[in-house]
Amino acid sequence: KNIFSGKEGLEAIFGFLVNLENDHKVIILEYILSAVDIELDELEEIARKGGIEGMPSLAERLEKKGREEGKKEGIQIGEQRGKTERTQELLIKQMHLKYGITDSEKDFIKSVTDLDKLDKATEAILSEDSKEKLLSLLK
Repeated sequence: KNIFSGKEGLEAIFGFLVNLENDHKVIILEYILSAVDIELDELEEIARKGGIEGMPSLAERLEKKGREEGKKEGIQIGEQRGKTERTQELLIKQMHLKYGITDSEKDFIKSVTDLDKLDKATEAILSEDSKEKLLSLLK
């Protein structure tokens, strides 16, 4: 409950953290950083006042973990974007071979980022007789 009383309540929390293992401290500090509007350097100062030593190394671990999570998220976004672009290109090729396709239709397909819609259209091209019906799956 002290977390939500702001920076003032954090000193009481740090009194409790002194006896915990560093891994447990990191978990609680991550929660504090997500729950309280506080900068890492302010948190370090309050921790020192609360008697926690080694806060810089804990801060470094928190920062490293944040960078790693950001990197993972960036990789996932990149992979998703790459899959979307490959599916768009595949659909454009398939439609070009089966129906012929205009530049505006290519642009429309490239504007669709919903991978489920793109996948459905890519599968439907095998059975669909109408280019218009196929394009309507992307709307």
